[in-house]
Amino acid sequence: MAKFASMSKIILFILAAIMLSCSHQSDQKSVIISSELPQYAKGFKINLLADSSYQIILLNPESVTDTVEIIHVPKVLLENISCLSTTHVAMIDQLDRLDHLKGISFADRVKNLNAQSAFQRGEIINLSTDRDLDDEILIGLKTNLLFVYPFGGEDYSKFTKSEILVVPISEYMEGHPLGRAEWIKVFGLLLGEKEKADQLFEDLKNRYLALANLVNKNTKNRPSVFTGFYDNGDWYAPAGNGFVAQFLKDAGSNYIFADSLHSGNLKIPFELLYEKVYETDTWIKIFYSTTTPSREQITGEDSRLIKIKSFREGNIFYCNTADNDYFGDAIMEPEVLLADLINCFHPELLTGRKNKYYKKINSI
Repeated sequence: MAKFASMSKIILFILAAIMLSCSHQSDQKSVIISSELPQYAKGFKINLLADSSYQIILLNPESVTDTVEIIHVPKVLLENISCLSTTHVAMIDQLDRLDHLKGISFADRVKNLNAQSAFQRGEIINLSTDRDLDDEILIGLKTNLLFVYPFGGEDYSKFTKSEILVVPISEYMEGHPLGRAEWIKVFGLLLGEKEKADQLFEDLKNRYLALANLVNKNTKNRPSVFTGFYDNGDWYAPAGNGFVAQFLKDAGSNYIFADSLHSGNLKIPFELLYEKVYETDTWIKIFYSTTTPSREQITGEDSRLIKIKSFREGNIFYCNTADNDYFGDAIMEPEVLLADLINCFHPELLTGRKNKYYKKINSI
């Protein structure tokens, strides 16, 4: 009997040792060796773990203490990719991974030339039916990596149950153009192109900062500027803490709503708008038009705005998104957008340069 009790103790000891060992190995997998904080982005950070894998912590850019999700980067490359945004397409293309992109929401509207060609060849499938994402098409493509929006109330649990890694991307909430572009580091990790993504970002960052420094050193007078859009009787403008305001500042202008802090766009009553923009030097407008842009499109069909200074002096610039990929490829070339804006405000600094996104309406 004593011998049996002794053997039982030994077995229990061995089992305890095994459990402790397993627990230790499990803990080791989650041990953070180092953390990589973005230079400009606020919506993510990257951890290197003890088992040489990576962990992506997705945060709410408006409240960085709010964790949206924790993504453990698979060591096995996921090769069937789908995405819901044109900005996702731009980053995947920059990393030369479009050959693994199988589905895009509203693929027929994507302007990225490489993705357009793949769609025409049938290599990329449209995930949208009418205005909705078609779940059956997505799952039928054997998608194992899906890039989505983190906010908006959509339930993506049906995809995770199908063993699809769903990754929320919130680059559109970043307050700095370089913060938006820095999300390519998240794509680089998930697509097996970390070093390439890091280098791409460093290069575009250096080009952007060189232009911003050029403006800072060589401009004394900064023209006042307004940018916004008209929708169903109301005017809206970017908040002063957003990436558009940062573009305007770095390009050497004074944005008239630069001091406003707001989540999303500002809603502006016409009377206030008219008062604020009456003596503003320059007007910047982004819109979509399949016809030649007109003054009426700039003014929201309110003839009173033709009396303001920017109209009287002909300093009106527009970006027609029907003609360019402002909502896609542009995210990965913020230095080009910046150079365009510099050309609008200080054309003497970039003599002879032809703008890609912004044009002067009087030149139509």
